[in-house]
Amino acid sequence: ESYLWIDEVLYKDDKMYLFFYDEAQLYIFNESELAFEKSSENSILQSQNLKLLNDEIGHHLIVSENEKIINLLKIEDGNLKIVVDNLQVENFNGTTIASRNLNEELWIGSDKNELHYIKLPTNDIKTYLGDRSLRALTSINDNEILAATENDGWHKVNLNTHQVTYFKANSNSNYGKPYSTRNFVKINDQLWASDDNKFCVVDIQTEKLKHYEGNEFIVSYEKFNDSILVFSNTIGQLNTFNVKDKSFEVLLDTDSLYLYDVSTDKNIVLASTDKGVLAYDFKSKQSKLYTKDDGLSDDFYLMTDYDPELGFLVGSRSGFIESFNSLEETFKTIYNDDLNAGIATIVPYNNKLWISTFNGLVYFDKENSTSVRFSKKDGLSDNEANRYSALKTKEGIVVGSLNGLNYFKPESLVKEDESSELIITKTKQYDKNLNQFYTQLNKQQLNSGSTFVLPAENRSFELYFALNNHSLSKDYNYRYRINNSEWVDLKDESNLRFPSIEPGEYNLEIEALNFAKKQISKPLVVTIKANNFFYKTLWFYIAISLLIILILLYIINQARLRRKLQEEYSSNLLISQEEERNRIAKELHDSVGQQLTLIKRKAQNKDQKDISELTHNALEDVRSISRGLYPALLKQLGLSESIEHLVHEFDESNEIFFSVSVDDIDAYFNESESLNIYRFIQETLTNISKHAKANSVSVNLSTTNKMLILSIKDDGIGFQLSNKLKFNSLGLKTLNERIRILKGDLFIESRIGSGTEIKAEIPLKNE
Repeated sequence: ESYLWIDEVLYKDDKMYLFFYDEAQLYIFNESELAFEKSSENSILQSQNLKLLNDEIGHHLIVSENEKIINLLKIEDGNLKIVVDNLQVENFNGTTIASRNLNEELWIGSDKNELHYIKLPTNDIKTYLGDRSLRALTSINDNEILAATENDGWHKVNLNTHQVTYFKANSNSNYGKPYSTRNFVKINDQLWASDDNKFCVVDIQTEKLKHYEGNEFIVSYEKFNDSILVFSNTIGQLNTFNVKDKSFEVLLDTDSLYLYDVSTDKNIVLASTDKGVLAYDFKSKQSKLYTKDDGLSDDFYLMTDYDPELGFLVGSRSGFIESFNSLEETFKTIYNDDLNAGIATIVPYNNKLWISTFNGLVYFDKENSTSVRFSKKDGLSDNEANRYSALKTKEGIVVGSLNGLNYFKPESLVKEDESSELIITKTKQYDKNLNQFYTQLNKQQLNSGSTFVLPAENRSFELYFALNNHSLSKDYNYRYRINNSEWVDLKDESNLRFPSIEPGEYNLEIEALNFAKKQISKPLVVTIKANNFFYKTLWFYIAISLLIILILLYIINQARLRRKLQEEYSSNLLISQEEERNRIAKELHDSVGQQLTLIKRKAQNKDQKDISELTHNALEDVRSISRGLYPALLKQLGLSESIEHLVHEFDESNEIFFSVSVDDIDAYFNESESLNIYRFIQETLTNISKHAKANSVSVNLSTTNKMLILSIKDDGIGFQLSNKLKFNSLGLKTLNERIRILKGDLFIESRIGSGTEIKAEIPLKNE
């Protein structure tokens, strides 16, 4: 005896569908014969785990899992229709699946205590012949169409009952299934089609074909009039087929062109080619190839069609749709695809265009130039449409793709609400307090906008993210960038791993893009702060720099204080000297001078001439010394005349010739400042008298630009000036100190044998 183990059972449309254990084949139970029958050829699944689901409102769903890849399917007309394919759920557990409405959502549990939410496509798109590549389409009646596949013949599809039946296509010759039919054309109540290199007339009622064989594979064709079909073949010829006498004729042999599609209006035949757009005039037998030089936007055109309202339309490989005015021979671009996807077909519908491309179905509003793109996520069986495969029916539009035939009513096709949110699901980083790696799963904390801080001990970081409230399908990708740098493509990877992040603060931005490369939700923005050891941080270097600066400032300040103290000491010393000189001068004048005067008078009274003369000379010396110690004339005559008097005294008491030139400078200096200037000149002239061995000395005091220029020149022996001499010589130090007290600058120029110039620049005060 043998037993069959029924694994899953589903009741739909009064039929029982089931899967047997360890067999991925859909069966139907035949109650009349009490037998299990295979549902159809396309009901076999490559699956390790199958589950049939029913909800409380009568919907069903089949979950098929193979090597962690999940497909979600439905049963329609005894066939399996893919709802979502190639969905990856890690740690999938097929026993934990739940839903309140299997047409809208699905919850899947995993072995790692994770719960995945799947939002299912909601658009009302019917799919037929889901595993076949579609080509030509034509209406049989209001509810039924005839669909030609690439390799599996023709099929009748009832858009009302959704029943699909195979069209037998019995031929007058043993040709087998019709192959790669590119169009159905109705002429005089006859339906004409192609089959490889043959034309055939079709009897819909009897499903019989009658073939008329040509020489080359027929690429595309269109009705020209009630007798003629215009067609292209694979060797670049434009031909005609007469449906009455069944004759073939070559109109144009292009030799170098591949004619992908043809369309006609009146006497004009338009062909899309791999080098532009070809126009042929039946009446004049003339042809012209239009290229970019003639105003086209592209070089490679895949399709062409004629619409009574829009005229000739051509679609290019890079996504341009252009209209052609045959009278003016001009082209006008009316659509440019965002993804540069090739144009397969164009269906005008209620003043709008439904454009099938190689990357989705596009709804285009010509009036405001807006477009909406639909994809597998929105319910299509495939993103890539086939050329020659689109049809406007009484109530909707049928579009053929590489995998299945899609039927929809434009009014009910609603774009899926892109209200998704990109969120963080998990992070992994090092915790220095725990001394181990820590995984954070609290999504509320993860998505609170906080900064992720990485310790200096280990700066590795892992970030996991996902789209929330989004239809799950594999037609979206991720990308990221750091600090507004170039985007890095992650494809479908939903995590980032950084083994070791350089110290610093980073702004990480992650985007989710749909198949049209458009942003699905707001970017996920994360701030990452990677710490460094303190001794390697900028703050450490700033602190060290500040410490060095403080030390330098302290040293400079101490040097400034020492210099200030030295200057104060020198200034006080000069003041003390002047006070002491003043005291001594008074003592000499009041004491010694008076006593010498009495001695002189007594000697004169006694007629002691020698004593009187000696006393007189001593008295003059005392007076001279007293005047030298304190210039009493400075108060009496003022600074300018005192300087002149001083120079005259040196001139009279020395063999050296002294000259003087002094501007009136009395008003610019007070008593103390005047004394310093006087002493400066006095000490300089004294040094010259003692050491210079000069013949002449000039003293010049002039005022220019609020500055007193004091210059003393001699033609003496000069000396070798050095910094050591300048700052160590007591005489020069005293001169320099006096000028410093006056807030001036001292300059000394001297060379051996060339004399010396001592120059001082002293700022003048306001009068």
